[in-house]
Amino acid sequence: SSQMIGKLRELGLGPEEIDVVILTHLHFDHGGGCVQEESGTLNLTFPRAQHIVQKKEWETALAPDVRSRASYLEELLLPLSRGGMLRLANGSTQIAPGIEVVNTGGHTRGHQVVLISSGDRKALFTGDLIPTRCENSLRGRRRPISSGNHGAKRGDDPARC
Repeated sequence: SSQMIGKLRELGLGPEEIDVVILTHLHFDHGGGCVQEESGTLNLTFPRAQHIVQKKEWETALAPDVRSRASYLEELLLPLSRGGMLRLANGSTQIAPGIEVVNTGGHTRGHQVVLISSGDRKALFTGDLIPTRCENSLRGRRRPISSGNHGAKRGDDPARC
């Protein structure tokens, strides 16, 4: 998340200015950047943002089965559940004009994609519904939540993903 914050600062934005974070699902490699450690306490990276996730995904993360247990981190879920900053979507939900989340299932029971529309143009952010080169470069990482590089290995360049 430190690299993400740096990129936002280059655009003249601070973490407190972000008001919406959409999570395709809550596996550590997608939700880990939502939380950072400060003086031994885990806090939201974007403290004023509504964090949007499917209700099915939240329920699965709270009570994962044996196969998926290692992908969900309690240290991510607790800060998300505090302070009213979690918004649970129930299926297809409009987040703002031109931005919609759609529950697809597949990778997880509550996986969602983000559909962005502007006039006759559309873009679809698929999360882990369609694996990419970047997803493969993250395999084997377990501890993304920290004040440092989130377990990056020498030679990794997450900005290229």
